[in-house]
This record gives sequence, C-alpha cells and structure tokens, in this order.
Amino acid sequence: MAENADDPEIFWVRPESRGIIPLDAFHAPRSLMKTARRGDFDMRFDTDFKGVIEGCAEARAGRMSTWINQPIREAYAELFARGNCHTVEAWREGRLVGGSTA
Repeated sequence: MAENADDPEIFWVRPESRGIIPLDAFHAPRSLMKTARRGDFDMRFDTDFKGVIEGCAEARAGRMSTWINQPIREAYAELFARGNCHTVEAWREGRLVGGSTA
C-alpha cells in the first residue's frame, strides 16, 4: 500500500485473510446469482489488466484519493506478466465496468 497515488514509497500489508475466498465454503447471495443469470455482464479473466488497475485507482465520490501509486502498479504489472496475478473483469456493452486483481 501507499499513503496516496503520489507517494513514491510502498509498504506491504499482510493481513492473514486478505483476498482469501474459501471456495469450498463460498455461498453466493441469491441477489448475485439472480444478476448472473440475467446475463447483464460478460465476465472475463486476464483481458484488460491495465484497465482494471486504472479503474481501481480512480477517484470516486467518497474516495478522492487512492493508495495505488506507480510502484504498486509496476509491481502488480510484473506479477501479472509472470502469471502470478490475475484479473476478473465485468464487461457491459463492450465496456469494462468492474474488476479486481487476485
């Protein structure tokens, strides 16, 4: 993480359960399954890494800054290039509308 997008430093945080979804016990909420069945989104994997990172770093209402700085972008890009980081992307009408890295 970084203090903000302009911070040249990064510090790695290692919470014990960060980013872990125990798939053997995962239960998708009924509303999520309903949305998935409607087919409103085209789910893709590893097709727009840069777009996902940029989307995650965007300022939004209630969050005007981000912790995703240039060194973090470079580190994740290297992990992606090595096959150690992946994206899950939601597309709608040919446009990336959501995503996450793992």
